[in-house]
Amino acid sequence: MGNMEEFVIDIKNLNFSYDGDLVFSELDFKVEKAKIYAVTGESGLGKTTLLKIINGYFTSEEVELSGYINVLGDEIPDLTKIASMYQDVSLQIIFDNVFRELAFGLENQNADCDKVEEKVRAIASRLEIDNLLSQDTNRLSYGEKQLVVVAATLLLERDLYILDEPFSALAKDKKNLLISELKAKREHGKTIVVALHEVQNMDFFDKVYKIRDGKLIEY
Repeated sequence: MGNMEEFVIDIKNLNFSYDGDLVFSELDFKVEKAKIYAVTGESGLGKTTLLKIINGYFTSEEVELSGYINVLGDEIPDLTKIASMYQDVSLQIIFDNVFRELAFGLENQNADCDKVEEKVRAIASRLEIDNLLSQDTNRLSYGEKQLVVVAATLLLERDLYILDEPFSALAKDKKNLLISELKAKREHGKTIVVALHEVQNMDFFDKVYKIRDGKLIEY
């Protein structure tokens, strides 16, 4: 691979400090199209921070940030090309009804009403949360909220999906359903970056990195 356009994410010599604490030092991260990458590490080492940097969350006025960052061909990330799931899913839920929560992103994309319902019911069936569609989001368990938020994220038609700890509260059967959903996205040419505390299914990922000493080390 030769130039930056061949990478969905191309980060070189990233240095990042927050409140005087060095988080990343000359970090490099290249992500190819239609792959699933995992970023792992202990809490506090910067997994969520790295995802926020990819999303363009920080400005150089707020933090000490230097290096080359290119996401989907843009040095300033175009968020219409990226769908993100945050670690605290409770902060991401907007509506008090599950169906409305799932439909919202599609409606914002001006999708046809019949298509919206069809897509919502289809992903709810695949993730086995169709029994939740009429439920109040405030009454869901944390694992149920996690599945609803990841489903809403994956319903968006984007080139890049950024998922922060999407499996943490899921039972094994639900994890397997989500893995199948992510594999289908990959087969359709989508790219996925997942932050995880630890990786239990190495074969599912195309590449796995661990944050160590402010850098990414490939397994």
